[in-house]
Amino acid sequence: MAAVISMTPPYPKTPVVAMDKALICLVINILVPGIGTIVAGVLGNKPQIGKGIAQLVLTIIVVGWIWGIVTGIQLLQNAKWMETKGTMQPSAVA
Repeated sequence: MAAVISMTPPYPKTPVVAMDKALICLVINILVPGIGTIVAGVLGNKPQIGKGIAQLVLTIIVVGWIWGIVTGIQLLQNAKWMETKGTMQPSAVA
């Protein structure tokens, strides 16, 4: 019996980008929280500027750093979903 693939990504509010780009955005979010989120939003055609700025500002109290890492992990999960689905065109998913 074949596995059923959902038509929506695991995290629908997080952009869907290719795995290599998701990994780069995660690394950027670890180094400078929020910037990776903004980059992923631009690459995935799902603006995340407000979320990225909030992560950057909240880095002062560590919350933004953790939030940025969580967003990076969500990007990886969405990228894995996209690979499983067999499409490499994020615009076809959105």
